[in-house]
Amino acid sequence: MKTKTKKDKRNYKLIALVVILLLLAVGYASFSQVLTVTGTAKASATWNVHFLPASSGILNSAGTAVITDTASLSNNTLTIDFTGNELAFPGDQRKVRVVVENTGTLDAKLTGFTFTLGGQTGTVTSGTGTITTQKAIITYLDLDTTGDEVIAKTNGQCIYDFVVQWNPSYNESFSDQTFNIEFTYEQDTTVPGLTPSHNNH
Repeated sequence: MKTKTKKDKRNYKLIALVVILLLLAVGYASFSQVLTVTGTAKASATWNVHFLPASSGILNSAGTAVITDTASLSNNTLTIDFTGNELAFPGDQRKVRVVVENTGTLDAKLTGFTFTLGGQTGTVTSGTGTITTQKAIITYLDLDTTGDEVIAKTNGQCIYDFVVQWNPSYNESFSDQTFNIEFTYEQDTTVPGLTPSHNNH
């Protein structure tokens, strides 16, 4: 019977070592796993803040409903038609309602408004505001006290009322008194307070 030489024993040891290494590699692989998160951060937004003519105009005497066919829209300018609802005497007044809608994908923030009457201009950023000229008075209502009213995206709406009045102290007749109100909106950039977290396990 052939006895094992030193060379044979060395070969067996090498083979055994290789087998052990292979077993260790397989064993490690069976307990090793890689989890990968992939994604693409996308940014997309549309800006669309506009007046709603059908819901805007002069309110009835009870102040509860808009008289129909009193407002027309061209570009970003809403024109209120006072025909048939003219101011009749000093102190007479009409309440006007304006509805703004946001159909974009961004929240819109009202930062203030500017109104002009009889060549005089006033800017209001919070609360209510009044501008008085010799012949007429405009009083603005329903602005949030912070001056930062936000109209929510995707069909959010906001209603603003103001009063146009024949100045009670002006006792002479006057022709049409033109007024203009500009709303200033900007994107609401309030960032949500999000923080990463790792729950207990």
